[in-house]
Amino acid sequence: MRHLNYLHLRHFHAIAQAGSVVEAARGLYLTPQTLSAQLRQLEEDVGGLLFERIGRGLQLTPLGQTVLRYCNEIFSLGAELTQVVRSQDHSQPLAFRVGLGQDIAKVLAQRLLVPALSLSRPVRLLVRQEPIDTLAEALSKHELDLVLSDAPLGATAWGRLESQALAEGSVTFYAANAEAPEAPEVCLGRWPLLLPTEGAPLRRTLEQWFHEQGIHPLIAGEFNDSALLKSFAMAGLGAFPAPTAIAEDLEAMYGVKPLCELPTLRQCVYANYAPRRSDHAAVQALLKG
Repeated sequence: MRHLNYLHLRHFHAIAQAGSVVEAARGLYLTPQTLSAQLRQLEEDVGGLLFERIGRGLQLTPLGQTVLRYCNEIFSLGAELTQVVRSQDHSQPLAFRVGLGQDIAKVLAQRLLVPALSLSRPVRLLVRQEPIDTLAEALSKHELDLVLSDAPLGATAWGRLESQALAEGSVTFYAANAEAPEAPEVCLGRWPLLLPTEGAPLRRTLEQWFHEQGIHPLIAGEFNDSALLKSFAMAGLGAFPAPTAIAEDLEAMYGVKPLCELPTLRQCVYANYAPRRSDHAAVQALLKG
């Protein structure tokens, strides 16, 4: 096999992601003819076909899947190298790229990130909130330094991630017109509830708890955006679950009060990071608390 052309690998990777030469060419600002020629050259270099045509699209061959797996590792290492080199330049703020799971309370996330912003070197915080699978992929590819989630991310298609619990506490339901805290078995069967969408770790935990307690909740709304969920609660449209530790913040921000606490139902916040990024100064500061 001849020496690989890494530009051809990059373009192969783009085709694999797009599933089409035409779509990949559009994103790379190349003509489809140029991209097709580079793909043929790469196939000649590796000694086999990388794609087979299925209908109007392209599907990776077994050889193509192997090459893509190595491409992911190569470009992930390249992204990591870029970040490591940049982090050595102390004349610039240290970039700290954080992903935030959609079920993590913003107030709690802000509290947990404070230690990372107290370094002797200035820190530039970059936060993005997206579906957890998207964040796990970005973390594995070294596009993020850390992800806060309510469950350990563990192994991904791009490698294993490390996790550490940063906070743990009970869950409380809050409502805009709550007069005084009640027993959970009394209030949760008659209040309309605003919950995270199915599949979210907190939703699964709540459903298990409801089942164990014999409670059949009235679910008035399901949200994958926690801020929108709280806005509906602020309008008096139902009760919602959130960490007990941020009760005062929620009352100040949304005008809601505790309705009932579930002391046996615990919610954790985990810091997830790639093993080779554990030496990032901001990650270390956050893990040490």
